[in-house]
Amino acid sequence: MDKYTGFIAYYKNKTIKEKEYYFNKKLNKKCATNWIDIDKSKLTALELVWKDESKLKISLDEYPYIKPNDWFFSQYGYFDLKSNKTIVVARNIGYVKDNILIVYSVNEETGIIKVEHRPRYK
Repeated sequence: MDKYTGFIAYYKNKTIKEKEYYFNKKLNKKCATNWIDIDKSKLTALELVWKDESKLKISLDEYPYIKPNDWFFSQYGYFDLKSNKTIVVARNIGYVKDNILIVYSVNEETGIIKVEHRPRYK
């Protein structure tokens, strides 16, 4: 069985694991991920998991100044024409502080964490 790689969204009494190639009942269609189901206003933490190993967790307990619109999660990769699948290169979680987006990325192949600070423009 494959080990889980993705991120986990935590609420006060519930968790949502990132899923790929997901059928969304609300939209009645297949989606690349289940991100639409994640409600940023209810988040208490985000965790990056690589091959069943927790690599990083950001929580309101540790960073109480994070507001709902300050949460950030994404992935980047490319579409492989041969396999007809999207190949994820890295998954990202982060938050905004003082108009700077702080992004933590985990490399899909190596599990190495990279941190970036990106200015946010209003």
